[in-house]
Amino acid sequence: MTTPNARFQEALKEHNFGKRCHLLSRLGRDLKSSEGDQLSKTLDALEGPTKCAFADHARLLVAKAAVCVGYGQKYLDHPSQTVRFEVVRSKCLLTPQDAKTAFLSGDSSRKLKKFLTKCPVLPADEEVLEHGWSLFGEKDKEIFWDLMMKIDNAESFDKWLHDNDQAMKEHMSSVAKLDGLPQITAKFPHLMAKLVLDDTVVWNWYFAKDALNSHPGMALRTIILDRAEGNGPKRGYVPGVAKQDFLSTAESWGWRRQPEIMFEIVKEGCQKYATSSDDVMRNFLRELASSLMETKSTRHYLTINQKISYLLQMWECVPDFVKEKHPSMATYLPRGSDKRPNELERIIQAMWKIVGALTSTTRRTLLVGQVPKGGGRPTGPVSEFMKTFGQMIPAPHAINNFFFKILEEYEASTAAYKFMQSNICKSDDGAHDTLMLAVFEKYP
Repeated sequence: MTTPNARFQEALKEHNFGKRCHLLSRLGRDLKSSEGDQLSKTLDALEGPTKCAFADHARLLVAKAAVCVGYGQKYLDHPSQTVRFEVVRSKCLLTPQDAKTAFLSGDSSRKLKKFLTKCPVLPADEEVLEHGWSLFGEKDKEIFWDLMMKIDNAESFDKWLHDNDQAMKEHMSSVAKLDGLPQITAKFPHLMAKLVLDDTVVWNWYFAKDALNSHPGMALRTIILDRAEGNGPKRGYVPGVAKQDFLSTAESWGWRRQPEIMFEIVKEGCQKYATSSDDVMRNFLRELASSLMETKSTRHYLTINQKISYLLQMWECVPDFVKEKHPSMATYLPRGSDKRPNELERIIQAMWKIVGALTSTTRRTLLVGQVPKGGGRPTGPVSEFMKTFGQMIPAPHAINNFFFKILEEYEASTAAYKFMQSNICKSDDGAHDTLMLAVFEKYP
């Protein structure tokens, strides 16, 4: 049977780096079952053709594959930077206490301590952070940032952001693309939202989605209600668009994955903007309704029927006093087609359900326009709602299921009859002449 040392020397003869690492890792996995002290002795007995950094580095690769915890401590003062770096970047060659002791030691060089800031097992307690700040805080804040990323406590992280005249907070705002933001967002989503709102950092989709996945309610409210700005993804959510808008992407994500939270945001937004101008409320509702209907992502795809259902639920979340001021929600319904009769029927039913939630006066004004003070038929132009919705569905439905149903309840203006005949019933081949005649016969 081949001895570990013979296999080690055979692996060192392999010139291909990938194959050499493979052989060394296999040797380490075979040695993994050995006892701790016996494993260390076996690793120490591995010798190359000569005593050099090349052989020491290879021995560390075997120790890492064998999971010999703490074996690398003796190599921290190795003259080769490659060997020291291999020790520091491993998760098992140092224990947390070994890493901390080396970092705090006065015998360790500044370069080694710089390596140790990236060590995955170095604990980021107050003692380590204080020493790290004294070494790197003034001139090398990007190195101290590596230490801050290891903090597991939100209060401690926030404290170090604001200590020392908020130097690290200024560092966060000054760096265009800071490393570790996805990890910080995953660990401290509420703190990250706070930093976004006070303009310390800007949302970027590559880490904002971590907050959306872990704390969707908090993240969506920060983006939609608090209007936190950000940079959208470059591709992948809306086919055919090279760089996508951050707000619309977040809203699309919310409608597809967290519709219940989006309904809550509608309620909260209506309360928030209740005392604002009508334009602010109108823009808020239009933005959410448009983002729902324009969602095109193939991930968690929304069907047309789902969109119609969500729009109706969104309308139910709007308070009555807001509905009276902004009654045109039905204009955001999708356009209907004769080729999809069931879908077309749902669109028409949804329209009447939306309109039916309004008071009689508001409903009449929406459908036929302003009525003269003395009563009687409206005399003004055709209402914008009639003009818009009448062209969203095929002509037979626009006449029979929309216009004639309006006439059952209200009188329409002369302009409305003319619009239905000249715009809805007009056709090059006379296909809708019968409908045009039916409208003419209804004219009082």
